[in-house]
Amino acid sequence: MASEQNTKQENSLKKGNIFQSIVFQNLSVNLVILLAFVIVTIVLINSLIGMKEIAVAASQGEAETLIAEAKIKQATLLIDGRLSALIGASTIDSVDEATIQGYLSDIDAARAQIPDALNYLSTSLLVTQGQNGDQIFNELSTALDTYLADADKIAAGCKAKDMNTVFGILSSTYYPNMNAMNASFDTAEATIKSLSDGMNAFLQLRLDSAKRNAYIGMIIIVLCILVNLGLGIVRISNKISAISSEVTSIIDNINAGKGDLTVRIKTASKTELQSIIMGINQFIETLQVIIRDVKDVTVVLRTSSDEMTDKIQRASDNITNTSAALEELSASMDTVATTADQINGRLEEVKDAADEIRHEASEGAQTAIGIRNEADEIKATAAQKKENTGSKISELGNVLQESVKNSEKVSQINELTNVILDIASQTNLLALNASIEAARAGEAGKGFAVVASEISSLAENSRQTAGNIQVISNEVTNAVKSLSDNALEVIDFINNTVIADYDSFVETGDKYEQAAILMDEMLEKFTSKADNLNIIMDKMADSVGSITESVKQSSEAIGLSATNSSEIVGEIQGIDNAMSENNKVTETLNQRTSIFENL
Repeated sequence: MASEQNTKQENSLKKGNIFQSIVFQNLSVNLVILLAFVIVTIVLINSLIGMKEIAVAASQGEAETLIAEAKIKQATLLIDGRLSALIGASTIDSVDEATIQGYLSDIDAARAQIPDALNYLSTSLLVTQGQNGDQIFNELSTALDTYLADADKIAAGCKAKDMNTVFGILSSTYYPNMNAMNASFDTAEATIKSLSDGMNAFLQLRLDSAKRNAYIGMIIIVLCILVNLGLGIVRISNKISAISSEVTSIIDNINAGKGDLTVRIKTASKTELQSIIMGINQFIETLQVIIRDVKDVTVVLRTSSDEMTDKIQRASDNITNTSAALEELSASMDTVATTADQINGRLEEVKDAADEIRHEASEGAQTAIGIRNEADEIKATAAQKKENTGSKISELGNVLQESVKNSEKVSQINELTNVILDIASQTNLLALNASIEAARAGEAGKGFAVVASEISSLAENSRQTAGNIQVISNEVTNAVKSLSDNALEVIDFINNTVIADYDSFVETGDKYEQAAILMDEMLEKFTSKADNLNIIMDKMADSVGSITESVKQSSEAIGLSATNSSEIVGEIQGIDNAMSENNKVTETLNQRTSIFENL
């Protein structure tokens, strides 16, 4: 909210207070100074140019006026000189007419210059600027006309050789008129000189006015500079000093461990410095939010770190317990492997016994065939063979009893499979305990949970295989029991029937033959069951091999689990070390943020 307000104030400052900006202040004052300087310079230049033009014009006008006056004066002097020469020549008879005419021509030429010069004087400074200029010009013009009139009369008299008239004019009016004309010339020259003196005074006045304007311009420029300096001090330097003082105070408090990020720069300004003030306040506000968040996160981080340390310790204890359980399970697997080897050895013994039973059954079958083939001979030689038959039957009974006794070893398979089932049950229980411990370990025990699950699967396979072995063993036991019962029936039949009724055996030779056939069939069944027993033994051997392989895989899995447990313990130790570093960083952050008392 404060950030948005500062942004609005800054935008307002940029848009609405342009006339309060430092740039506008400096630009406007400098423009005023420049304008004043330009005006003063222009005024001075114009004054100097005006003075120059006036001086040049005055000097030129004065010179031209003096030249015009000098031309007239020179012409009068020339006329006077030529008149004197003409008078002299007129009094001398030896002077020819051409000389006289030359003098007259010179007088006319000189007189011809006077009108233009006199016309110039009528509009010159003498008339326009001189005091009583018109009167002086009129007096000069009148005196000149009077003099020229006398000169014309003298020239005409000389031309007419009327020297009396000439001398009369000379003695009466000529010289007074010439003196009056020269006096007018002197007056005109004095007036022109006074104009020159007045022009100098005028130019001095113009120069003084130009100096006064220059001083006024300089004063205005100096005042503008002073105003600019004053505005700079009041609106810029003082504000910057105040801002610097407040910022220094905030920094000193932070360095003293009494940082207060709720403090803001309070100096107000309508210039661009307000943007700097708002920028500093915005920075302090942002720093306040960051430090507050860091302080809050430090508390959360410390709590989380303590909880994580506790959980890591518990996980380490659980993994230690799991490792101990794995060691027990490994020992159990060794026992299972040993038992499987024993079962395998006993299966070999059972297989050998089954082979003997089959061999004996085959021999019994051959014997039965011989009995059947020799039935007729037995009929004839019954008496003679009675004793031999009894012995043979006794031998056969002993062999059958021995074979039945050997076949009873099959019952040991049930005992071994019960041991395997017990081991599988213990293995499954250990795997269950391992799964529970892995679940307690959480993320760190996932790998061990997979191994525990695999061990449980192997234990279940071992249990199923042992169950199959029991089923097969029951079939073998039943077959052996059936074989034993049949053998006992045969022996009982021979002992109770054949031997007891041997005296009538001759008469019942045919029955004996049938009994031999029955015995042959029974022995064939016995042989078939012996073959089946061999097949069952082979299957049991394969099952025991599977059990051995499963036990081997279980042992390897347990070893891998133990290795993983060791690695997990190492990783947990690394995590514990990292948490210790994290605690150090947290403590450092806490110490750093503790220098700020107010957030």
